Amino acid sequence: MLKTKGQTSEAFSYYSEKTLSAIEASAEQRAQILAIREFTNEQVKLIKANEKLTEQQKKDSYKEVYSKSSKDYYSVISDKQKAIIKQLLKDIQDQKQRDGVIPVTDSSSYYNQYYQQRMSLFNSFPLVKNTVMFLGSSSAERGAWSELFPNSIISNRGIGGDNTLGVLARLDQAIAMQPSKVFLFIGTNDLGSRAWPVNFVYDKYVQIVDRLKEGSPKTKIYIVSLPINEQVVTIERFKGKSVYFKQFNEKLGALAKEKNLVFVNFFNQVLGKNGELISDYTTDGIHLTPQGYKLMAEYFRKHKFL
Repeated sequence: MLKTKGQTSEAFSYYSEKTLSAIEASAEQRAQILAIREFTNEQVKLIKANEKLTEQQKKDSYKEVYSKSSKDYYSVISDKQKAIIKQLLKDIQDQKQRDGVIPVTDSSSYYNQYYQQRMSLFNSFPLVKNTVMFLGSSSAERGAWSELFPNSIISNRGIGGDNTLGVLARLDQAIAMQPSKVFLFIGTNDLGSRAWPVNFVYDKYVQIVDRLKEGSPKTKIYIVSLPINEQVVTIERFKGKSVYFKQFNEKLGALAKEKNLVFVNFFNQVLGKNGELISDYTTDGIHLTPQGYKLMAEYFRKHKFL
């Protein structure tokens, strides 16, 4: 993992004295945990030395060994100790986000099976130009845009779980369509489940905007703010992230002004207050209900976005 200047976060180790002390491991637990670590290390050495295995087979074997190690470890400790470890991991993740730790940027951060399935579907469609495109993650994908805007030719290019890196990787396809309008719904997973720093995500967002403007100069770009309500968030990884969503939305508003784009601050102006999504229009604190999408469509029409 790359790190920014001035980072203070430490790597987490389940077997370190610091962790074992934090969970107040007994002498018996310490002995069992040490045995798990030694067995795991021996298995890793054997896999590494096995010249009959391909690199992919080694990767799969490592994954299996570490998975078993994790299960064995958690079978030794109590529910209270598991909760302490969970909090330790969350504290480290939050510190990394505050310190601006730059995440790994390889394709595994977005190139999962669902992403590939959606891309296969998109590639099977004929190339239709001048459509209204909804581009981003699940917030884009879940919208029944064709029904909400029956008089427009819609291209739904949302992929659940996607992030800014995934959009950048598939942006050439969007540019080739030369859409008349693009509504960007991206950044939620970056800040939430990925816990990527605001500045890192913003940099990737700017790259998306700049590539769209350069590759499809006639396309009108709409930047949609990101919603969250921590009081009803059901996904643990999104808890404690509202401060980053607020910071990011402020930067998106400034970006729209700087580059003469349209900032769709819908969630503050209609379905939110002080950066928080109204609970009546979400079941998980992140995604809109059908009624929420209906109100968004009315907002779009009122402001003549569509």
